[in-house]
Amino acid sequence: MQIAEIIAGSEVKGLKSVVASVETKTARNGKNYLSGLLMDQSGTIGFKVWDNIPLMTPLLTAGNAVEIKSGAVE
Repeated sequence: MQIAEIIAGSEVKGLKSVVASVETKTARNGKNYLSGLLMDQSGTIGFKVWDNIPLMTPLLTAGNAVEIKSGAVE
């Protein structure tokens, strides 16, 4: 799967991409989340991670290659 193939309302499986940027933000409820951009040869897409922030932060570093095994598109 490539970023250009992603459709709103679908589920993402097997998306291989590179983290273009990421930052830690604070939600209105006071909890931290990650927000950033993923990129591949077909384009870029934004992402947010709401759970397991301590575990995900070192993995989602700009320049790292990642594979999204399962995710929802909104």
